[in-house]
Amino acid sequence: MIISKKFNDFKSIVNNEEKRKSLFRGSNLWQRYQLWIYSNKQVVVEDDKIMIPFYSGGKHHYNAVFIRNKETGEVLIQNSKIGSNWWFFLNKLICKRIEKNWEKCWDEQL
Repeated sequence: MIISKKFNDFKSIVNNEEKRKSLFRGSNLWQRYQLWIYSNKQVVVEDDKIMIPFYSGGKHHYNAVFIRNKETGEVLIQNSKIGSNWWFFLNKLICKRIEKNWEKCWDEQL
């Protein structure tokens, strides 16, 4: 699943713990319960790969792996063929949160 944001911009936001929390934060308690970052200490940021552990609904642990799309430089959520179907709705929720909170986090960056 492709997120139409530049990977380097995404990486700079994720590197900052407060901005990372804001980027994936839901707007109300129910949305926060649906998806939250499990542990900020386990977030791995490499050159072309970012791994963030999420908890969904209090029972599903999901390690989201974001990579750089080599053709466009955009963010890509990496899954196997089975994983892309299994985690489709959770990936969609992650993309929606990023799109919704991007401007707020990016404005803080400038």
